Amino acid sequence: MNGRVHGHAAPESQSTSLAAFLQARRDEIVDDWQRFAEQIPAAVSLSREKLRGHVEQTLSEVVQYLDAGADDHAPALSSRLADHSAADAESAAQVHGSQRVDDGFPLDDLIAEYRALRRCVLRHWRDTAQHHVAQLDDLVRFDIALDRALGESVSRYMARVNRSRELFLGILGHDMRSPLGAIRMSAQVLLESASGPAQAAAAQRVLRSSERLLRILGDLLDAAQARLGGALPVTPTDADLDEIARQIADEMNSLYRSDRIRIDRAGALRGRWDPARLAQLLSNLLENAIKYGDQGTPVALSLDGTARESVRLDVHNQGPPIPLPDSAVVFDPLVRLASGRERQPDQGLGLGLYIARAIVDAHGGTIAVESSAGHGTVFRVVLPRDASRARVESRRHPG
Repeated sequence: MNGRVHGHAAPESQSTSLAAFLQARRDEIVDDWQRFAEQIPAAVSLSREKLRGHVEQTLSEVVQYLDAGADDHAPALSSRLADHSAADAESAAQVHGSQRVDDGFPLDDLIAEYRALRRCVLRHWRDTAQHHVAQLDDLVRFDIALDRALGESVSRYMARVNRSRELFLGILGHDMRSPLGAIRMSAQVLLESASGPAQAAAAQRVLRSSERLLRILGDLLDAAQARLGGALPVTPTDADLDEIARQIADEMNSLYRSDRIRIDRAGALRGRWDPARLAQLLSNLLENAIKYGDQGTPVALSLDGTARESVRLDVHNQGPPIPLPDSAVVFDPLVRLASGRERQPDQGLGLGLYIARAIVDAHGGTIAVESSAGHGTVFRVVLPRDASRARVESRRHPG
């Protein structure tokens, strides 16, 4: 590793600082630490260089931290010690956290590495000559430095894990679309050429199931896009919200073989939005209302274009209210609402409302939910009439 100190220093005097001690004894301390690290199951197949990772460099950065007289108000290692451009400023601890993801280390083992490093340093420091009170301050600063190194490693580790998870979901959704599309097309051919009711019913079931899976995969792709890259991409163009709503309501009624969706309209319902995204928004909200509302009651879709600069759409269903604990996380990913009835087997992954919020955000709008036992549940969306202009304004005045 770069910057290694070869050989051992002479015995430390009473005035030796902890920084000088770490510089002189670094190899010995890391050797001691390595004996612990070799016991970690994920480390069995690692070479000596990969096992030691960036521990030596982390200790060197801690030495710089101590020499700089850092205190508990000092910035993180990566910002304080980096002597290159901010774009490339990574501490050894951050790189170590990323490397341990690639090495297959559980997070507990990463944390255990830092605990062992602290233990090794303190044991070697204890065995030297008696320490002055001033040197005890070194121990305080050492604890601060190592805690920050641990925090940076854990933060980077979790960022890498989360990104890998989202990439996996995105790749899975992308790669499964083609075969599912082929199944859907084949089911349509079979349905059109069915020789009897039994064959037609079987083909219809395959068709509905494939369409359901395609919607789930679409949600996976959109969730990965939203979590990895920020806002969903939208292409605002002239659109008619009433026309989009009628199309999606017909599709939902057909899919669920019901006639529950009722549309109320008021005012002008044209604007500049992404029609495909609005269709997805309405589909997710209506499907949620159908699944969680009372089966014998209608789902009301209200479109209000009476305001000059915005339009409002409400999706209302009767049924058990959203429990108060769920209302705070209802738009979070992978959250499925509790309800007062049996859960339907095809309730999906809990991405529908998360995608709905991402679509609304991408248009510069707002979405909220109100739910009570007496009035049911209402999801309310307010969209600017010109989404392209609203997005420009939001970029000029973020937050």
